Amino acid sequence: MPERKPNHNSSAASMFGSLGTSNHKKERKMIQLSKEQIKEISERLECGEKCFVQIHTQELVFYMDPLKNLDLDEEYYGEEMQKVEENRQDYLEIEGMDSREGFQLMEEFAQQVNSKRLQERLYRALNQRKPFQHFKHEIDNSGAYREAWFAFKNQKMQDWVEAKVVELNRELEQ
Repeated sequence: MPERKPNHNSSAASMFGSLGTSNHKKERKMIQLSKEQIKEISERLECGEKCFVQIHTQELVFYMDPLKNLDLDEEYYGEEMQKVEENRQDYLEIEGMDSREGFQLMEEFAQQVNSKRLQERLYRALNQRKPFQHFKHEIDNSGAYREAWFAFKNQKMQDWVEAKVVELNRELEQ
């Protein structure tokens, strides 16, 4: 019987399986927020607060944006600010809409208003200097449309937060 010689073309990995290597895929954390958390984030962003999500625990941390609130009481928000700053790598920020996006939101609402008179007033407000102030004035004096505006804006803000969470999860996957 001929003597069997080892096949030198086979690697140790194929002979012994994946010895020394892990079959476990790197576990990736994903941000998963409840509808209540989405709503809270959207409301707090609307009030000018910054929002951070702790990647591992999903804890939400809020504090007033010091750049937007020069008279910020750091004693009140200092603990939250410090928590985020000391562990910045563990937190992701969910950013609110900028003024351009807020303006587009007002335009979108004005387009769907079924009162031609109010629609014209809203468009005029948006085309004036200080459009946010003028739009607010028109909405505040629009009767039932005021509630429709708040419902519209709240839903759009929640949609915005959900979209931001999707973006952050994509970043975490990379």
